[in-house]
Amino acid sequence: MADKNIQMTQRNASNTGWDNLYPITKAENVLTQDGSNLAAYLYNNFQIYKSGKDSNGIFTIVEYKRADGTLYARSVLSGGTSPQYTTRTITYYAANGTTVLRTDTYTLTYDTDGDLISEVKQ
Repeated sequence: MADKNIQMTQRNASNTGWDNLYPITKAENVLTQDGSNLAAYLYNNFQIYKSGKDSNGIFTIVEYKRADGTLYARSVLSGGTSPQYTTRTITYYAANGTTVLRTDTYTLTYDTDGDLISEVKQ
């Protein structure tokens, strides 16, 4: 869910190149009804658990759990080769945390620098 969407840069102090700043994630670009962004909403309303850390330090599984501990959603990266996974599968669960409500699958594409540039729902 919250993967790099834009990598911000600025000129370095000696003006000889570019420094990467922080990534702005897709979740940070989406506003909720109360004006906060989706990243803040997720942080304030769900516990986030990451696992499946690969050799490049990328967590391939991210789980979002409700306050009562039930699973709300699971995002899984697969296909391709780390760090350029080709598929993200997000499964959403009912209030009981086990019944699957729906599964969305996205195709991930990267630019020539290896930065994620799109996630297209299949």
